[in-house]
Amino acid sequence: PTRVLDVSGEGPDIILYETESESAHYACLSHCWGASQIIQTTEESLESFKERIIISELSRTFQDAVQIVRQLGIKYLWIDSLCIIQDSPKDWERESARMASVYANSLVTIAATKSASGDGGCFSFNPDTIIQGLTKDKLPYMTYARQKILHWYQPHTPLLGRGWVYQERLLSPRIVHFGNQELPRECMEETTCQCSGINDYAAGTLDRYEDVTISLAKIWHRMVREYSFLKLTRPSDKLTALSGLAAQMQSNRQAKYIAGLWEDTLLSDLLWFQLYALNPPHISRHPSWSWASVNGRIHF
Repeated sequence: PTRVLDVSGEGPDIILYETESESAHYACLSHCWGASQIIQTTEESLESFKERIIISELSRTFQDAVQIVRQLGIKYLWIDSLCIIQDSPKDWERESARMASVYANSLVTIAATKSASGDGGCFSFNPDTIIQGLTKDKLPYMTYARQKILHWYQPHTPLLGRGWVYQERLLSPRIVHFGNQELPRECMEETTCQCSGINDYAAGTLDRYEDVTISLAKIWHRMVREYSFLKLTRPSDKLTALSGLAAQMQSNRQAKYIAGLWEDTLLSDLLWFQLYALNPPHISRHPSWSWASVNGRIHF
């Protein structure tokens, strides 16, 4: 990344570090911004943040992420609101275009999955219930019990319902989700969680179809379908928030990408239809023949 947070200092505070294209391990944070004002790097604060970012001024989620990364022994952390200059259209355009590679080349992504805003943090506390007493033989006993763990992947989970997070999740080589009751882990090979529920939420694999082009088309249709169920604060971001996955797919298929469709499978890509239109129903900046021109759930 162009900038990262250096969390390795002896004191609690951190600094914004400009990398000058050097190589090092780093972690990413995937999080919901929420309605409350979140700390951001601006053109005015850029130079002061290079000197010091006071840890107590960060949101609870950011503070937790710093603690997690430090305990993992990772020196650098990338957070979008702090590593991209938020009031610079030029910096935002350049850095948002690189976001896919930022997540894809990270060592791990920390996901504040349970939290709808920076106030929610990463950590949860679920105390055990202690049941104790005497048996009928007057022998003491003690049993620990806890509420049944509901599977972590719920449609209403704040983070996983956001459109921008979809490509962050699929592009990251490994993710640790901080949920309400457990810490599920996802990587390129498997998904594991403490409730022992096994579910495959990957976007698809190449080995289902003999023809690679058909396989990639089916995977793309599945990604578009899943992505269309998610929420975007700005509907105009619809293609931008999927551009990292499009770039990754383009490296595997030598075809032109056209407003959410692909030139080599254009006929099948045009066979989309909409369910459950949302407001606003249409997004005028995208061509009417593209699924990106409507706001709602897409099927093929």
